[in-house]
Amino acid sequence: MSLDDKDMFDEEKQEHKAKRTPDGRDLASLEKPAVSNRRTNVLIILAMAVVIGIIAFIVYKVIIGRDLTDEKGWKKFETDSFSITMPDVLKESDKISESDPDYTKLGFYTSEKIAVYVTKASLNEDEKSIIKTSGIEAIKKNMIKQGGEQIVNGQPLDPKELGDKIYVEFPATKDGYIEVTDLLWEVDATLVTENAVYEIEVYCPEQDKDIYRDSMVKWIESFEVKE
Repeated sequence: MSLDDKDMFDEEKQEHKAKRTPDGRDLASLEKPAVSNRRTNVLIILAMAVVIGIIAFIVYKVIIGRDLTDEKGWKKFETDSFSITMPDVLKESDKISESDPDYTKLGFYTSEKIAVYVTKASLNEDEKSIIKTSGIEAIKKNMIKQGGEQIVNGQPLDPKELGDKIYVEFPATKDGYIEVTDLLWEVDATLVTENAVYEIEVYCPEQDKDIYRDSMVKWIESFEVKE
């Protein structure tokens, strides 16, 4: 071996020694687990991101993005005065800014895209006598006749019978009834009994009326009073 080769060999030995820890462990062997650990951490972070994304999607579909027309998501709401079946995302609220002296609020329910308002007007003795004499069916026929002659917010009314109720529909503007807009479509039903007149108002965004109309009518149809 020449002197040059010997010097090169000695340098390689020194370099090799320099890559050891004080306790004699090879630094190269320690670097590999570090790289492996970094790779593992990246994989864990990616896996967590995927799980969070899945959870967010489920929450959106179950809570926010639920199809309000799906009857599987409806439930029966019960009070001392009435019961009605409608989407379970609806929550009772006190944010009603208007008041009619003839009607008493029985319940107001709201959500992102749907609102339901139930009121009652008690009849005096003269009114009860008229209903008893004329009969509820005759009263309903008169409501259909008179309602068909009216126009509300530019919409000619077309009263329809729905079991023991009469309902109409038309555009309406209501501040704060639902979250997404104040430009609404209203399906308004009236139920006359021997003791009172009940009004069930159901609202959705006007632009979505074709999506929700059939379901809104079904919610109204489910309404029953407790007298």
